[in-house]
Amino acid sequence: MLVGTYRATLPDGAVEFLELKTSGECSQEVQLRDGRVFRAQGQWWYNDVLNYVFLRGPRIAPSPMHKLNPGISEVPNGITAALPVLYTTSGDVVLKLSVTIDFRKEQ
Repeated sequence: MLVGTYRATLPDGAVEFLELKTSGECSQEVQLRDGRVFRAQGQWWYNDVLNYVFLRGPRIAPSPMHKLNPGISEVPNGITAALPVLYTTSGDVVLKLSVTIDFRKEQ
């Protein structure tokens, strides 16, 4: 089941939390090392053919170069992420934010 709270450690030591709710809503919190916190609300849905979670509304925390996005304070319009869904050998859910950054489901 994909519903729950996920945590990812971002470049520069920032931490991102993503909560996927049963209603199709999602909430995001990005905590920067300097103490700033950015929050956003949005929607999510799962495509079982592609095995991806799609997000609309949350901020884009990492840049394409795997650094912290300098535009993190902006909340973009439209689909902001397409995250592949993987499962570990122990059955844990992992959402791939990038090649090197994983959202791990919190227990």
